[in-house]
Amino acid sequence: MSESAGAELRKLRDDFRGVSLFRIVAQPGDWAVVNHRIAAALVRSRPLRLVYWLYAPLWRLLTLVTGIEISPRATIGGGLRIVHWGQIFISAGSTIGARCMLLNGVTVGTAAFDDSTGPTIGDDVRIGAGARVLGQITLGDGCVVGANAVVRHSFPAGQTLVGAPARAVTRSAALPPD
Repeated sequence: MSESAGAELRKLRDDFRGVSLFRIVAQPGDWAVVNHRIAAALVRSRPLRLVYWLYAPLWRLLTLVTGIEISPRATIGGGLRIVHWGQIFISAGSTIGARCMLLNGVTVGTAAFDDSTGPTIGDDVRIGAGARVLGQITLGDGCVVGANAVVRHSFPAGQTLVGAPARAVTRSAALPPD
């Protein structure tokens, strides 16, 4: 699922639509998104691929500073929001839809070292702190992954997933009683 460098950079408009300049400057999660967009655009552009090797040390420095590593070979839809920075990893081969939100400690990646295909995550998915979404699975649009859940199987749209291994629960069961 290759996209052009221009399409990757146009997603920046979706990432920061209606966002104050202060938030972009002050939030390491936003730095990581910009870092990913630039690196992905360079990797996807045949003429600019050599420029990526010049950019790669800066890419690595920003991943170390923010604690957020998003592979340039991951496909990320517009409007990605990383709320808390640190310990976030998205592997190559992973696909994340538009307007998704990640909290700290999230891993989206392959289930094995020799696997090159990560999860496919739909639009408007929220992934809670410490959650792991692993393997060649699909999460449908609007899923909510609870904190510390470990998702290793596909789930349809609109599910709330909790536990390790993750299981679907009704939204009312996922909320504490009043």
